[in-house]
This record gives sequence, C-alpha cells and structure tokens, in this order.
Amino acid sequence: MTVNVPQVRTTASLDPEMTDLADAVGHALDGVTRLGVAFSGGVDSALLLALAIRRLGTENVVAVLGVSPSLAGDERVAAHEVASSMGALVVEVATHEGDNLAYRANPEISRA
Repeated sequence: MTVNVPQVRTTASLDPEMTDLADAVGHALDGVTRLGVAFSGGVDSALLLALAIRRLGTENVVAVLGVSPSLAGDERVAAHEVASSMGALVVEVATHEGDNLAYRANPEISRA
C-alpha cells in the first residue's frame, strides 16, 4: 500500500499564530538534545514528531513505533511513509500486549 503524504510545511509557510503555537510547544523541548517520539503514524503523533524535528532536527529525533500482531500491515507501512516524509528515522519496538490476558479478553467488546 502506498500512501500519498504531503511534505511537512516549513515555518515560512505557517501563519504567525501557528508559528507562535509551534514555538510554544518547541520551548517544552528546551534542554533536550535527543528525543524518541512514541509514534503511530496518526495525526497526533505525527504533529508531535514534526514539532520535535522542527526544534531539534532530524538527526536528533527518532519515531518509535510499537509493532505487534495488533498493528495492521498497511498501518505499519503508512507510519513509515509519514515519518519518512519528515526525514525521520523509525525505530520499531516489539510490543507484547497479546501476552496480557486482560488485553486479549478485551472487556470493552464483551460488554457491547
């Protein structure tokens, strides 16, 4: 599956209010030199990844993607493509939520 991902907008293309908001979030990273961002490829984590890259540079930020059988293959590919469009390295970490009986029981679905 191929996902068409737009390039990350630069500061020059942001309106002043958005630039101020991005700067405010960036200031939370003052003193941080390297960062791993928990990354799913969704909008929320992609925004945080982009803001971290904006502040620290691609060489100092990695996207950390949890991988397990519960992650669909096309979602995994899409997450890599989103991170790649920002120039971010993706580090995959095997998760083992399936080993947890409560996770497998999924009580929310049982109540439906």
